[in-house]
Amino acid sequence: MLRTLSSLCLCLPLVSYASAYNGYFIKNTGANHSHYDAFANVGSPTVDGIVSVGEWDARFAEYQYKFDRADNGIRYQFQYDANNLYVLVQVDDDKVWVDSGVNLWETWHDDGVEIFIDPNNSRDQVLLDTDRVLALTASAHRRRFDKGNNAGSTQFHAEVDGSVQYKTSIQGTANDNSDTDQGYTIEVAFPWTQLGLSAAPAPFSPISSTIQVMEDDDGGNFTNSLNLKAVDVPQEVDRYFKWSGDGLQGPAQYARVLLLPANDVTAPAPVSNVSIVSSQPFSAKIHFTSSGNDGAQGQAANYQIRYATQAILTEADWQAATVYNNSFVPKIAGQTEQLRILGLAENSNQYIAIRAVDHAGNLSPLQGVNVTTTTAPAGYGKGRIYPSSLGRYFVYENGEAFMPVSQPAGITWLNVRDLYTRPLYDQQRNDLVNWSNPDFGEVGNVNALVSKFAGQGVNLVRLFIEDLAFADFVAHPNQNGRIPDGVSYLEYPASTEPTNYVPETLKFLDDFLALCAQHNIYVVITPWDNYFYRQDIFASNPYNVANGGMLSDREGFVTDPVARNAQLMRLNMLYNIINKHHNFFGWEMMNEWDNNTFAERNDNSNSWRAPRMAWIQGMLSHLRTIDSERMIFVSSVIEQPQNDLQDFVLQSDLFDFVAIHNYPRAVSDPTESGDTVVTVRPATDAARTLRYMLGNTEDKRPVYNLEFGPIDLDAQGTYYDPRYQQTDDETTYHNIIWASFATGEAGMPLRWPSRVLEDQGPSLTATMNAYQANMSQFFKQTQIDFAQFAGDPWDRHIQVSHPNVIDFSNSDGAQGLLYLLADTRKGASTLSGVNVTVNGLSAGDYQVEYWDTYSASPSLRKENMTVSGDTLALSLASIEKDVMISFKKAGIGTSKPPVEEATFAVSQSSLSDGDLLRLSLPTQDPSLDRYVVIQLPDGATLFIVKDKNALLPFDPSSSIATWQGTGSVALELPVSSTIPRGAYIAFLVELPKGLDVLSNSAQWQVKTLSFNIQ
Repeated sequence: MLRTLSSLCLCLPLVSYASAYNGYFIKNTGANHSHYDAFANVGSPTVDGIVSVGEWDARFAEYQYKFDRADNGIRYQFQYDANNLYVLVQVDDDKVWVDSGVNLWETWHDDGVEIFIDPNNSRDQVLLDTDRVLALTASAHRRRFDKGNNAGSTQFHAEVDGSVQYKTSIQGTANDNSDTDQGYTIEVAFPWTQLGLSAAPAPFSPISSTIQVMEDDDGGNFTNSLNLKAVDVPQEVDRYFKWSGDGLQGPAQYARVLLLPANDVTAPAPVSNVSIVSSQPFSAKIHFTSSGNDGAQGQAANYQIRYATQAILTEADWQAATVYNNSFVPKIAGQTEQLRILGLAENSNQYIAIRAVDHAGNLSPLQGVNVTTTTAPAGYGKGRIYPSSLGRYFVYENGEAFMPVSQPAGITWLNVRDLYTRPLYDQQRNDLVNWSNPDFGEVGNVNALVSKFAGQGVNLVRLFIEDLAFADFVAHPNQNGRIPDGVSYLEYPASTEPTNYVPETLKFLDDFLALCAQHNIYVVITPWDNYFYRQDIFASNPYNVANGGMLSDREGFVTDPVARNAQLMRLNMLYNIINKHHNFFGWEMMNEWDNNTFAERNDNSNSWRAPRMAWIQGMLSHLRTIDSERMIFVSSVIEQPQNDLQDFVLQSDLFDFVAIHNYPRAVSDPTESGDTVVTVRPATDAARTLRYMLGNTEDKRPVYNLEFGPIDLDAQGTYYDPRYQQTDDETTYHNIIWASFATGEAGMPLRWPSRVLEDQGPSLTATMNAYQANMSQFFKQTQIDFAQFAGDPWDRHIQVSHPNVIDFSNSDGAQGLLYLLADTRKGASTLSGVNVTVNGLSAGDYQVEYWDTYSASPSLRKENMTVSGDTLALSLASIEKDVMISFKKAGIGTSKPPVEEATFAVSQSSLSDGDLLRLSLPTQDPSLDRYVVIQLPDGATLFIVKDKNALLPFDPSSSIATWQGTGSVALELPVSSTIPRGAYIAFLVELPKGLDVLSNSAQWQVKTLSFNIQ
């Protein structure tokens, strides 16, 4: 939920030439940074504006993303030798302009870059005269070489020509928007002497740098208008906006570049202090201290992790152990690491070994630790949810991918409130109503609703544990003096006294989690919602002193020690409920902690940040002590977090993944963007925000959107605006979910009900439900192995022949997603003869899948293709509205963690009294019926397993029961003396749906296994 942004037109002095909206290189600015932001390897590239093969090692490339959509990518790289620091900048730009300016030093009117260098890593607050700034236009027809003036600006340092080597090249036709350009390349060699150093710094010395991009899409000198309603149109003034990330704000904000040694033959030291923090049925969390690149210097490149049932002590043991695929990013030497190892075998002893690897491939000595996993309790299923070890997506604890399909819910919402047994305010009746009373006709709707969710593929519900749905009607809460009747706060008043907690609210949480568990739906809990701390609603808030709380001013919510103690108590009370349930997804610390609604926020001052961050860290630190095994995150609504906000939201160890609310103006009100067709720009702008977040997560953690929708649309009550009809809303919803997912979203983003839909509670329209179910089916049917997929935005590698097609993509070079959307702003939705090339792939055989995103009964069309060189060439006869494409190299992404997606297996081949017999089943093909049969040791007696632990005697004269279970476990029984001893055989029989099993044995697909009870 985001407040309405007004339109903005700025007239600004020429104080800066940088663009927060157009991207720059800045990754981790924290004083206690845990990663270097880039690495400079030793090399001497030819400065010719051409990236020749072998000149620049792509392993060290850093990618950033401009905040507009059409030409989004920027690639930076550093090298050095004894004489020079080399910088490569490649900018994707579909409209290159270099036509303006009079004087040589007027670099700010055209496309180009500014490279800021802090050569001694002093990290001062302002540019000193020891710092350097090189500005070049894309053609280098305007250029300057400046130094800091020690006062927040620059002064002349030297003539460019003769001081540095530089060369630029343009890929396209400059100053001509009739074609589509690819961009431009800039190579620079800075002599160390021109950077104020007598020689190259020693290896493992850092320098600091930021690189900013100037953007000009329409030629001429800069203009001074900024259109926040449609950010992907030409933006001129933002090049001059003095944003806090501007290079002129000083090296304290710059990225750190570590100089690597040449001919590196020194291995990292072994990691140290390895221990087990905790273990669960399918995972363990390990703790250790990071090593470096050379011994304990610098930062390693990655970790290699292997596991086995025996100790891994020698090189032979290491080679025989199972590889644990991961993309964990090591920290700088000497820092604490905590990594979760997923997919371990239940109730087993494992040995986990870790080695650090440097950028030259040198392996550290082995370090390892033993872990014993626990027994899964009843109902544990596939376990809790965590980020994949490869990042970007979520997995169950057992290693199987979890692709969230989400819905929101609140206690007071229609079709949910009948589960709440305390009176709530009803606006139509203007009275307090107990919706659990059968007289009001909603009893049972919550059961039907959750069942409906499951049928649509929904597997995640975001639940607001306090919910004042009619908060705008401030008069009602005090009706008849019956607070907390009428509102669903967790406690009233806020206090550390457990007697102040509303038992009906705690019971609701308990019951709702249990109901969702019946349908394999996980639940997110939001303990606090910023919305209820608005000035006009605070009158009814339990923290208000007028209601017996402790705050006379809502600003004290994050600073008042008494309030903070009450908040810790709230987490304790919630945990007491949550700890009973295995289908808890994670803690959302606060809804939109950085929104203006939550107390006050002055966008021109950073003063609001520190107390809020400190509050979240305090709450989170307490929560980790009572609940160390669940995910914790905080939702952020700022589209482009900078500096300390970027570190906090995108980089910090505090949170398990990045949770955003994706509300660019075109999403919150599609009618405001100025397009005649209003269903396209919301998708491009939502993907633009997501791309920025993905580009700034150092460790490739998942980025997941828990809110989007037209919340600012000026709807007429419960009716759509004439400019934006229901069909527009449904098409917009469809386009956003597919564009976001293809760009790298960790699943299907969550739609927040707009004003039109909010009266329907958590339900969307029937058409939206169908689109939801369609994407859920794609997740189940696609070849992409999301548990083993860690892609990046891939747009710079995509070329589409048709000008009316917009592409959204991400790939890791072996697996990938590509969504093609017809830009109906430019014409018809059906397009003919569309050719697409996907570059940057590894050579080999690929399978390509095509998916109809609109079909109610979709299926994958597949074709096999070969990539020669690095290009996959696709030819589509036509595109009707859109198409979703996935591609995957043969043999890639097929390896699974040791406990993989359920297979036909028994827990032990030999069991005795006290052991747990568990018979697991593979995921069911929906087109097949299955029968599970157990043959007893006498060789004659058969039992049919109808559901988990439900055995029926085999009777061929009557109808044979098909497997009707919803989980992956057919049997889960402790072995006791009452169970016959001997050899058992289990059969899994599958055949096409609807066929009689006994008369169609020719079509049986049979799996068998045996086990012995002694």
